[in-house]
Amino acid sequence: ATQFSSLSSIKKFKKSRTFNFKIQTFNFSESHQNSDMLKRRKDPEIVQVDLKFDETLTNFQGLHVIEELFKCFIFQRRQIPLTIESLKKEIRQYHSEKATQKSEESLPKTREEIKAKKLRVRKDKLRQKLVQRAEKFITNFNQIEACLEKNLAQVQATHVAVIFGVSPQNPKEVYVMNLLR
Repeated sequence: ATQFSSLSSIKKFKKSRTFNFKIQTFNFSESHQNSDMLKRRKDPEIVQVDLKFDETLTNFQGLHVIEELFKCFIFQRRQIPLTIESLKKEIRQYHSEKATQKSEESLPKTREEIKAKKLRVRKDKLRQKLVQRAEKFITNFNQIEACLEKNLAQVQATHVAVIFGVSPQNPKEVYVMNLLR
C-alpha cells in the first residue's frame, strides 16, 4: 500500500481520468564486427503492448498500475533476486528470528557438530548480507515510489520511462509507458 505524505495529495488522486497504457520496449542489442571486434549498435527492436481498461481509473489507481509494472520490470530483468514483497518478508523474518534467537549455544563436541556450526555460521553471514542489501534496496525503492507519486500528482505526465543499462546515455532496454488520458 502506498503511503501519502499529506491529505492534499490524497485529494489530488481522487480525480478520475481515463488511463490507457501503451508500453513500448526498446531492446538495443549489440553485434560484433568480425574483423576488429568493435561493438556496433543495431536499430532498436520495438515491442508495443496496449493496456486498455474498461473502467475509468483514478490517478491513485493509475499510479498503482505504474508502480506494479515497475516492480515487475525490475524483477523480470533480474535487477533483484526476489520480488519486492518476498524481500520485505525475508527482512521481517530475519529480524524476528534475530530477536527470538537465544545466545545459549553449547560448544560443539564432535567433528560433525563443528562442521555443522561452521556451515550454519556461513549461511547466517550470507543471509545477513542479503538482508542488508535488501534493506538498502527497499529504502531506495520507497524513495523512488514517493518521488514518482509526488511528480505524477503535481504534473500531468504523459510518459514514464524505465531504463536498464550501464547509464541513461547508454541504455540496453527502455520501457516507455505512455499514459493516454
